[in-house]
Amino acid sequence: MALTLKLIEFFGLLLLGVQCAKLPEGSQLTRLHSNRTADDRDWRPFCTFPGKSADDDLVKVYVGSDRSRKMSLGGHDLGWQSDVTCKNPASGLCSSKTRSMLLSATQACTHMSCPCEQDTTSVKLEYMREMMGVVLPACKQMSKGARAIVVGLGGGALTNFILAHCPSGTKVETIESDARISEVAQAMFGFKTQAGVSELEVADAGEALKKRVNQGVHSAYDFIIVDCMVAGDHVPDSCKNEETIGAASMLLRSGGKVIQHVWKPQLAELGATFKTKFGSSLQTIPVDKTEVDFLLVGSASTSLRTS
Repeated sequence: MALTLKLIEFFGLLLLGVQCAKLPEGSQLTRLHSNRTADDRDWRPFCTFPGKSADDDLVKVYVGSDRSRKMSLGGHDLGWQSDVTCKNPASGLCSSKTRSMLLSATQACTHMSCPCEQDTTSVKLEYMREMMGVVLPACKQMSKGARAIVVGLGGGALTNFILAHCPSGTKVETIESDARISEVAQAMFGFKTQAGVSELEVADAGEALKKRVNQGVHSAYDFIIVDCMVAGDHVPDSCKNEETIGAASMLLRSGGKVIQHVWKPQLAELGATFKTKFGSSLQTIPVDKTEVDFLLVGSASTSLRTS
């Protein structure tokens, strides 16, 4: 039986390769496979983190040949959820060049540590660069620093980049619903918390935002950045329903922005929700010329806080 399951998994991976070749240019999977190297470390996981139930996506962590650390979700979903570069090379067990061909034989990430000093010079994923293209020009005008919420931790790339490039005094609160991602981000991607500067809350995104509203935290944030997806590049309901987007809009200061990444199949639905909360201020920005994924940007007003 075990041999049969391994054969099924192996041929499933072969089939995935064939399917990826048929995907539209610019899709997440096509982008990944077009950049695949010959080194197993760059496209086979170093370790995996199973969920507590069948409904949880498998977390896969890649320790690459080029000092990269990547994360993807799902049994055969190869789209990157996070992609960062470490200043330091991998060491110890983490420097191993051997990777298993089968997910079922890949070692567990639980309690594993691969130290990383994250390079915050830039962000590597194109949609993240577009997000920061919205954030940086505004935050650099805020002499006392910006206050932001990032929904969806990944490897901590967005949070770390904002803190590295916005003025001193900037504070970022990161919300992540999956404790496994919180663990691997800190153990393997170089994400660090610091009281009053970079704080992490492991909680459902919608509940965390609504909790702040219910506690009377209104008009407090300059940016709320929503990078929240499950396997298949799908935005879950807790990150896109009307209550969540409504809570986010109430938390914004005058001139503040909610910025959310979404793929084309969910664009119309999420765009309509943004439209009800932000009206004519809503911007829909293609990530690139393929127009397969987009940023939705909703602004609280046209004024800008400068102090």
